This record gives sequence, structure tokens and C-alpha cells, in this order.
Amino acid sequence: MNLLSSSTSNFDRSPPSPVQRAVVVVLWTLLFLVVIDVAVGRLFAAPPAGVEPGPLQRRFAAGRSVEGKLARMVRETDESSAPMAAAGWYGSRRDQPTRAEHPGGLFVAAYGMSTSFRVCYAMQELEPTLTLRLVGGPNAPLSHSYDGYLKDRTRHDADVVLLGVSAWALAGLESMTQMLIHFDAPAPYTYPVYRISDGELVATTPLVQSLEELRRAMGDPERWEAFRRQLAEHDAYYDELVFRGGPLDESTLVRLLRRGWGQRQKRRQLAQVHDANGYRSDSTVGPVARAIIRSFAETVRADGRLPIVILFHEKGFDDHLYTLLAPTLREHEIPFLSTHELAPASDHDSFMPDGHFTAEVDKRIAREVLAVISSAH
Repeated sequence: MNLLSSSTSNFDRSPPSPVQRAVVVVLWTLLFLVVIDVAVGRLFAAPPAGVEPGPLQRRFAAGRSVEGKLARMVRETDESSAPMAAAGWYGSRRDQPTRAEHPGGLFVAAYGMSTSFRVCYAMQELEPTLTLRLVGGPNAPLSHSYDGYLKDRTRHDADVVLLGVSAWALAGLESMTQMLIHFDAPAPYTYPVYRISDGELVATTPLVQSLEELRRAMGDPERWEAFRRQLAEHDAYYDELVFRGGPLDESTLVRLLRRGWGQRQKRRQLAQVHDANGYRSDSTVGPVARAIIRSFAETVRADGRLPIVILFHEKGFDDHLYTLLAPTLREHEIPFLSTHELAPASDHDSFMPDGHFTAEVDKRIAREVLAVISSAH
């Protein structure tokens, strides 16, 4: 009799409630997500040091936190670190000439990014007696180029000092390092943030100013936290979710979500500096850029040298940099060249897939720069 009752009670169990079914579905979903996350992480794991990652490996790695990327890039020595870790720090380009290498030849010291250096090399092809001293970094903003010029100012005997200004990189004036504004593929070099105070250009100098200092800071929690706080205070592109690392860096799903968030935050900040009509008048970028240009020309002339400024207009910037800076350049009679007429930003044939000008355009710009130097020197 008891056995029959027990058996009957088993058949009389009520079906699971909607809440129970939902919980089961959620648990199974989470389990499958974990399995997928682990499988994708193993399948597209970062390759060993020195091996070029594939497209999907780069995509999944792009969402790793800044701290996570730095941990992989910056090793115990410069040789064991990723090449990008050393790029852009002042002094990273060694064995630079300090005087003209050809009797009677022109000596040009140039400060900027790779686009301006490509033009300098084209100038040297046209004028083989030209001596070049190049100081800069990948995607270098005007603040980095100006800081490099100031540090390098007394270390050479150049006739001409050339400053390359990128329309695309001008927004970097609000940043202190390429590890934040270029979060997807960072170069960790740092540079000052400049502000206007009482009509004067004032610099906030980063606590980390070399790869060796970065390496030491990463190994010292107190020093690293001080650097992080400085970035949070002075770098407009700092975001806690993007910067901070931790165990979740190993999750491919978290990395995808972080990458999307980081790109959204970057677009949001860039929109406060530049839109389809040009650089916004309510941004600090314009006044700071103009002040840097004036200071650059004044100090170059005080040293008895010729200042030259090249305004580079990348895709999507039309003549916006020219509109922003040409009045200041003309007012202070600073020789300059703008690429918006030589290679319009709307002409896609002028650019290579990586965003640089084609070799033909580089040479076209180089001829004009040499002409500007010849007429002003």
C-alpha cells in the first residue's frame, strides 16, 4: 500500500514553473557561452613573441585592456619587448646626425609623424646632399612633435627646422599617450598635455617619459597607480573600463565587448574636437595648436634657423587644418605648406590603404617644400 502511494506521488509531480524553466535556460546558456569563450580563446590565442598574429587573432586581442596589452608588449629588456613598445620615445631614433654631412648641403631637422618623414625622404631623393635629422613617433600629435623639438633643440646645427602637423592626429593634443587614444593598437610613448593659462602655454609633463621608466612603473604598484591617476586627470581619452586589466582579459567575449565600448568612447571624444564642418570652436585644440605653432617659430628663429610647417590633411579632413592654422601662420609670417590643394583629402587615389600618401604624392609635396625653403632661406 505504501509502495503504491509512493509510486503515485512520483507521477503526480507538478511540471516546472516558468521561473524554473527560465533559470534552467539561463544556466545552460551561460554554460555554452563559457565553453564557446574558452574554445575561441584557445583557437585564436596570441602567437608566441616574434610571430605575426593573424587577422582574427588581432581582432580578439584588440579588446584586451591597456594594462593587458602593455604586459604583453613591455618585457624585461628592449630586445625582448615588442617593436612598437620602443617607438615614439624621445631618443629612440639613435645615431642621428648633428651637422650637415655634405659640404654646402642643406641640413633639415624634422619633427612629426611617419607622413612627414616620408616627405623628408622624398626631399632627400630630390636633393641627395640633404642631411636629415628625424624625431617623432607613429601617429604623433602636435604636442609630441613640439616636445621632441624642445628636447632636441640644442643637440644639432640644422639650417631648417620642419614641423609636421597631422589633421587626423591633432585631437591627440587632449591626450598624454598613444596607449589611450589608439587603444586598439597602442604605442605606449608619452608626451605633455598643453593648456593655455593666463595667455601662456603650460605643460603637464607625464610621470613616465621613457620605455625604461614605463617598465619600472609597471613593476611598482605605487608608481603605476600614480601614473594611472595622472592619466585619469589629464587625458581626455582615459576610461577605467578600457584601461584596467585583470582576469577578465582572458575572456574573448569580454574583449569583444570592451573593444566596442572603447571605440564608442573614442568616437564620442573625437566628436567634441572635430565634425564634418571642421574643428569645433568650443574645443581647446585650436587655441593650443596656435600657441604651439607661434612658440615653435619664435624659438627656431631665436636660434638663427628657418622654421617650416607642413599641414597634412588626411581623408575626411578637407581643408580643416588649413582653415584652423593658416591665419596664425600668415600673421606671424611663418613659411608653410598645406597638402589640401596638392593632394585633396577627398581624392582617394592620393592615399595608400594604410592612410599614407602614395610615393608620387610624397614626391610632389617634397618638391613644394624644397621650393618654400629655397624662397625663404
